[in-house]
Amino acid sequence: MVKAQLRQALDAVLNVDVGDRIEFARNLSSADHVLVLERLRTAQAVEGCVVVGAPILLEGPAACGKTSLVFHLAQKRGLPPPERVNNTDSTTTQDYLGTYLPQGRSFVWNDGPLTRAMRMGTWFIADELNLADPSVMSMLCPLLEGRNCIYLPGCGELVVAEPAFRFFATQNDATDPAYAGRKKLPTSLRNRFVEAQFSDFTEEDLRLILSQRRDRQIPHSGDGGGVDVVVGGGDGGGDWEVTRLAADMAACYKRLNSATGPFASFLHVTMRCLLYTSDAADDLLCVD
Repeated sequence: MVKAQLRQALDAVLNVDVGDRIEFARNLSSADHVLVLERLRTAQAVEGCVVVGAPILLEGPAACGKTSLVFHLAQKRGLPPPERVNNTDSTTTQDYLGTYLPQGRSFVWNDGPLTRAMRMGTWFIADELNLADPSVMSMLCPLLEGRNCIYLPGCGELVVAEPAFRFFATQNDATDPAYAGRKKLPTSLRNRFVEAQFSDFTEEDLRLILSQRRDRQIPHSGDGGGVDVVVGGGDGGGDWEVTRLAADMAACYKRLNSATGPFASFLHVTMRCLLYTSDAADDLLCVD
């Protein structure tokens, strides 16, 4: 039943013509989170999963927009920022569920991020899921199986999720040597998710994203002058310095990340670093 609902929801958002997809991108994009058309289908798939309440696993390279997409979609829906746990090898079930903390002369139960999200009916993100301890994954299984409830061992309460609660997880590919320490998710757990795969940005994607963050529409350089990113606003006039800077930064990003040799790992930069540098450069360009 759930699979049929999911298929129907995905068909509704994926099988649309180009014009509808551009309108979808315009509605979802902003100057802070730009959706290139390659990422649009991923955003549509996530939206379909949200409609039917299916848990979603976003997998891809570091800093390629997995977590930020979830935060952005929540904001566009008028929802509060998602609750979140960033997993490490020392993360425990208490970090998800909560624990007793001293208050005066007694101890009072304090909900963790997952418990709060379930009670409030908001979104929850388990970042770096394949770094989590097996005990954490075992704790999550009943929730991901569709029971929509979880037992709090510390206080003996059964928490039932509100209907609007949604569960997201992100991780890097455990088979990629660049992400040592990640564990392959058990098949039984992985099968409970709908997966969305993210790839790294192309140089053209980066150029368009950096340009659009200044609220510009930059023509595609390869196939007839169409615009690959749709963002509301902007004066349409373009800015030569901003456009050139975006192209130079995108090219530098790809060169550094494609470097080989013993010191290549020290040259690696992420999209997050690139955006920080881009924003700083933008501030300098605005100085009279």
